[in-house]
Amino acid sequence: MNKDELIELIESLKIDKNEFWILSSGASVLRDIFPDAGDLDIAVTEKGLDELKSNYNLKQKENGWYIVNDKVECVLDTKTDWKFENFNGYNIQSIFVYYEYLLNSDREKDKLRIPLIEKYMKENNIKLKQVLFATSNPAKLKRFSNGLLKRGIELLSLKDIDVEIEVEENGKDAIENALIKARAYYKATNITTIGMDDNLYLENVPDTKQPGMYVRRVDGKTLNDEEMIEHYLNLVKQYGTGGKITARWVYGMAIINNEKENTFTWSKEDFYLVDMPSNVVQKGYPLNTISVNKKLNKYFTEITEEDKILIKEDESQVVDFIYSNVK
Repeated sequence: MNKDELIELIESLKIDKNEFWILSSGASVLRDIFPDAGDLDIAVTEKGLDELKSNYNLKQKENGWYIVNDKVECVLDTKTDWKFENFNGYNIQSIFVYYEYLLNSDREKDKLRIPLIEKYMKENNIKLKQVLFATSNPAKLKRFSNGLLKRGIELLSLKDIDVEIEVEENGKDAIENALIKARAYYKATNITTIGMDDNLYLENVPDTKQPGMYVRRVDGKTLNDEEMIEHYLNLVKQYGTGGKITARWVYGMAIINNEKENTFTWSKEDFYLVDMPSNVVQKGYPLNTISVNKKLNKYFTEITEEDKILIKEDESQVVDFIYSNVK
């Protein structure tokens, strides 16, 4: 379908225009990025889905999508402002959401579309907002980068900027340390900055040996990934029961944007540290190698995206916090 044929199809749909938005190639045809589209994919609200069910004989596929007719398919989604934009009277998928999807797709045809999207963004002066994440840990950066890229935000690490400063993290908890880092790098760069810190608490371990704020620092020494795994394995063997210790992470995050400070804290306490490491190692997050989710009885390093959905584990509230304070 070319653009005129696509518009004709959209106009023929028996659904309120405010209850759906046009996805992927259809949105790109409307933007004049692609010359044509093989079909029309749309995301619909619950009200929109009810309208379609009233007007069409929908058939649900195994992947959750619905076949509306031989040219249109739809998927139920929640309508939030960052997922779509109004373009010439039509709600269409945000260019950032589609760009993030293409970057993470393994399909060859999607990879070929990336330069076309980048060219369109450049020609139309559509830029990602750059935010500094005060960390050199690539795993910590990746943890939130995809969710933020969908919303037009690009995270920079300390390796991406030409600034090196010594930051003394001497706060009394994760929030204070996050603020210390964020303030230091915001002052040095004048870039919207995120600071993050985490505290770890282990059941039945004496106070003198609790990691707390010093997860990587033991007796004044900063441990590398291998040394961390060895140190915590020894704690499990010494104080654990049945080869495991109940553990709890407490996280603190601070954002400074235009000199305004905002903080957020959350925790994770549904896991054990165990005395037998996984064969899968996650660089930058070494303790995930000996952390086991209680519900799944699986190592953190072996949990799939499907597993996360099953146990309803995500950090979307953290992404929401970042987005709301940097947009």
